[in-house]
Amino acid sequence: MRFSHIEANPSTSKGKALLLHHLRKYLKQGGFPELVFLPHEQHNRIINEYIDLMLYRDLIERFSVKHPQLVKYLLKYMLHNLAQPFSVNKVFNDIKSQGYKVGKTTIYDYVSYLEEAFIIFRSEIWSRSIRQQAVNPSKVYAIDPAFKYAMSIGEDMGRVFENAVFLALRRKEIHPSYFLQKQEVDFYWENGVLINACYDYSDASTRKREVNGLLEAMDFLGLKESFLINWDKRETLEINGKKIHTKPLWTFLLEE
Repeated sequence: MRFSHIEANPSTSKGKALLLHHLRKYLKQGGFPELVFLPHEQHNRIINEYIDLMLYRDLIERFSVKHPQLVKYLLKYMLHNLAQPFSVNKVFNDIKSQGYKVGKTTIYDYVSYLEEAFIIFRSEIWSRSIRQQAVNPSKVYAIDPAFKYAMSIGEDMGRVFENAVFLALRRKEIHPSYFLQKQEVDFYWENGVLINACYDYSDASTRKREVNGLLEAMDFLGLKESFLINWDKRETLEINGKKIHTKPLWTFLLEE
């Protein structure tokens, strides 16, 4: 919004509406400066040019990749499964069914190349056991939400929303894990902060899942507070001596 010279006072209804409008625009358009001033119909072409440039300059040439089409397929697969558990075994079987003849080691290498090129990031499960970390899948996030819409069919605001929270944490030099017992919590790091990211928890079953996941994690970790980042709701839930602070995404993104 500063880049576009737009000021919005969130204490007024008009200012807040403007801020939410541009937040939704960011979640769909992404953060590449060139896209801000281009018509929407040109965005996919530009983003795909960025992807090709990043793949070929920063990855395929740099690492002398023998199967460039496989790298692009792997990236598309990961973006399609954004903010979801990612298993090399599962993707290896899927790639084999597509007719590619490569080993698992190659898949591991290509995933690490995508990470080194800062195209994707992975979040590992939190565990005091190294073995548990090794056998559980990681979760995948993208450097920019625009990539999801450019290379993936359909819209999944919930996953892009979670990706935005992950990127905000990365900008603060936080490298979160995800927490999993019976239920999952999206983000946890060792200073004792638990965060679930949920675009809309107005549905009773969604609310129950998000709240119960946080309560289970707080019990396990001995914490009294946690956070639920959502679209635009602010409240504090007090349950069994524990507090869950719900916070709008826009306030979370504007925090220093």
